[in-house]
Amino acid sequence: MELVSFIVANWVCTLGVAAVLFNIFSKYKHLLLKPSIWYILFFNLQLQWGSAFTAAVTFDELERPWHFFILTQLFPFVLLVVSVVFLPKQALDVWRRFEYSPNYSVRTEGGALLVLGVAWFVTLAIYLHAVPLTQTGLYASFAGASMDDALWAREYSVKLLASALPRYCYAANAWLLSILLFVIMASIAGGAWRTHKIYLIPLPFVLGVVFLFTAMLSGARAEGGVVLLGAALYYWLKAGSPFRIRYLIVGFLVVVSIPVIVDFARQRTDISWDSISESRETILYRIFVLPTDVGRLWLKTVEGRGLWGVVGIEKVASVLGLEPVNVANEVAQAAAPSSPFRFTSFASTGFPFSYYSFFGLAIVPCFVPAVLLLDFSLYVYRFVSEDMRLVLFVYLVLSVRTLIESDYTTTLFTFGFIPAIALCVCLRLFVVKRRESYAN
Repeated sequence: MELVSFIVANWVCTLGVAAVLFNIFSKYKHLLLKPSIWYILFFNLQLQWGSAFTAAVTFDELERPWHFFILTQLFPFVLLVVSVVFLPKQALDVWRRFEYSPNYSVRTEGGALLVLGVAWFVTLAIYLHAVPLTQTGLYASFAGASMDDALWAREYSVKLLASALPRYCYAANAWLLSILLFVIMASIAGGAWRTHKIYLIPLPFVLGVVFLFTAMLSGARAEGGVVLLGAALYYWLKAGSPFRIRYLIVGFLVVVSIPVIVDFARQRTDISWDSISESRETILYRIFVLPTDVGRLWLKTVEGRGLWGVVGIEKVASVLGLEPVNVANEVAQAAAPSSPFRFTSFASTGFPFSYYSFFGLAIVPCFVPAVLLLDFSLYVYRFVSEDMRLVLFVYLVLSVRTLIESDYTTTLFTFGFIPAIALCVCLRLFVVKRRESYAN
């Protein structure tokens, strides 16, 4: 009887959240400007549905399955209820501003584009000085290396770097500058198309391809899909954010195209319908099922050894004089102890699972306020130039998506939520505004 109740409760929460999100996308589109709503959307797609479909497995494998229910179902349900009444007027005001957002103009934003381009070049040069192009994971995937060699090249491209500077430069280039510049190129190309200036499209298209590949230098497939998702989201918003099935299908196929191509290159698989189907199934599993499986693995590990405590937060542990523990690597090693990549692998998961593994249910009440804090970014757009507002919003959506598989502070800093806001505000204050004052 308890199993039936558990399964029913999972489906009620999953379907309830999905229904409210559908209503928001259909009638209350201004709420889409809230990062918390996008987090709930990604959570629903990548965790809640998987949790509902595998509820029976969760009930059998975990000693405390209802704790998993709290993290995967009750948390997003409560968050959605609170989010729809949190800062709705501010979201509506920003939405009205966005309705008249122009495409990115080199004429008015040339200085900002130059600053971004120089920063992109410098960070890329520092990274490639430490990791030559021929040693990157992306190069190995397309240069005829075996699958194992391609995977090892990916590990050496980022995780095994001796110096922290190239790692930080790669993160800044791949997860901030390349994405921002790619979306800007998409905006410029879109503006040229709408004004029938077709001759202006080739240059931003070529530069966009360059930014796409630099975002994927490590060989990771996901980065390419994320970059394309940014362009698809930008065009969808410029089109008035219509809720049409054909747009969703086309957008999804475009986003997964790059991961499929890299998958084929890495595995040296002959292109056939069977191989395409297998690659598609692998990617769909990674998107819609793997986050649930990894989250369940974290809770199962905790049930076997107990809570990790503050040592799981490595920087805090170091400050307190404690020996930090890379819990993501410990969980990965427990899951695959014989893997040749066990010492560099990470069972990356979202902050609800990781923080629960550190502190238990006591930390759960902090989750809703933590996500709602992201919505204060609504107040930032008034300090961002008109051409950059929509670009920044698209980037923040992509950054919020990483919360599904990373810690809260990792998304804020490594995956660029706060740096992107700071960068766009500084460009408006010190580049665009200064140039406007000279023009006046």
